[in-house]
Amino acid sequence: MQKINKLSLYIVNNILFLRLVIGKSAYDLSIGIKKNKNYVSHIEDKDKPDHYNSADFAAIADELECKIHDFIPSDEWDVSDSHAKVDKVVDTLKDPRFAKRVISAIYARNTQDKALESIENLYGHFHLKSDKVEERKVVKEVWEKFAANNKA
Repeated sequence: MQKINKLSLYIVNNILFLRLVIGKSAYDLSIGIKKNKNYVSHIEDKDKPDHYNSADFAAIADELECKIHDFIPSDEWDVSDSHAKVDKVVDTLKDPRFAKRVISAIYARNTQDKALESIENLYGHFHLKSDKVEERKVVKEVWEKFAANNKA
């Protein structure tokens, strides 16, 4: 696992969250901001030291249909020494809490979103191919509980 500064990790995880909520793949975000096709995947890889360049924030916000302040910390955020490094712990759909947070945000964003109509739709929304067994298992478990608790 790599180490990056706390601010960079915060931004990586928030962009990942927003990307998943709107259903944009890492590849699509990379291409959308006119970067190498693996740019976002490398940034989201805990074993690579990569992080977002602030010069790309405006393009990222446009692609994610949000504002820059949606993925950077508020003024009240606990500022750390910019040279101090933390483990690059990137959120993942293998974590049920994160999966629930993303699914809840999809629901809150648009209760008519087709992504939540079936587990296959949700897999497609997240771009989860069949080889992502662990992620698919967690997403299915979380989605089933969520769907049972949020029936219209």
